[in-house]
Amino acid sequence: MWRAQVLPAIRGTRLVGILDGSILQPSSTIKTQKADQTIKEVDNPAYNRWIEQDQHLLSYLLSSMTKEILVQVSSCEHAAEVWSTVTDMFASQSKSRILQIRSQLSREKKGDSSAAAYYSKMKSLADELAAVGRKLDDDEIIEYILNGLNADYNPFVSSMVSKENLTLSDMYAQFLAYEARLRQQASDEFRSYSSANALSRGRGRGYSRGRGRGTAGRGRGAVSGGRSNERSVPQDYDTNDDDSPVCQLCERTGHTVHDCWYRFNKKFVPPRDGGTRPFKTGQRKSASSAVPSYGVDTNWYFDSGSTDHITNDLDRITSRERYGGDE
Repeated sequence: MWRAQVLPAIRGTRLVGILDGSILQPSSTIKTQKADQTIKEVDNPAYNRWIEQDQHLLSYLLSSMTKEILVQVSSCEHAAEVWSTVTDMFASQSKSRILQIRSQLSREKKGDSSAAAYYSKMKSLADELAAVGRKLDDDEIIEYILNGLNADYNPFVSSMVSKENLTLSDMYAQFLAYEARLRQQASDEFRSYSSANALSRGRGRGYSRGRGRGTAGRGRGAVSGGRSNERSVPQDYDTNDDDSPVCQLCERTGHTVHDCWYRFNKKFVPPRDGGTRPFKTGQRKSASSAVPSYGVDTNWYFDSGSTDHITNDLDRITSRERYGGDE
């Protein structure tokens, strides 16, 4: 990265020859012949010019280095020496860095990151690889990017592989478009699910309240007129038949808890001293002991949407204390 920063300025001043050693250092003096045919050594103007450019370039390089690198080249007197020392210093490090970046490119995965973030990360790794002298072609970068996509992008990968002369910019544009399509489809599915869930919850509340009103005798569900979908209590609700089942909710015979009239009635309190309907001999005790009057209900119910509940039975509250306020 440092090399990429300093070279443009050096090229602009046409001093690359001094940096790479192609412009050799002139002799400090030259011999001249006077009018009396005597030869005398004088200062070489070309050397003075070369020294001036070399020292300006050396000062520029040293001022752009970090302290850790500057310590390694502090004894160099010319710009070419500094450049050669830094090149040798980073040669071995560049090789190991190249292997590390290539390994990271092959192991990188998109995961939960966005397409833009994933592309930027892969492109930065490719740019870093180019900075150390191993520039990748567009095809190689595209291959690394496609290898890191999950199964949701299999159609996109197939379409990209089948295309010829695909550029990195074209792939990136289609990558963003495909991700936007996936998000839109996921959003549509979520809205459809939310609508269906809201409809089910609405039906659940009406179903529960309808049965509650019917049992309480306040609604029209208990009146047979054909105008209500709420069913009335069947005539054979209880029976003394020895083969009849015992309900675990109301403790009456002739039906199971799945068909119990009080199943969705939240105001119903199971009897503790026996129901008003007849039981089979010996089954009142077994039904009451098998399932407590207030046990764990394993049945599934529609969500009523309620956030708070009220009970008139303190035994149902495991932790309670008397309220002493005046509100």
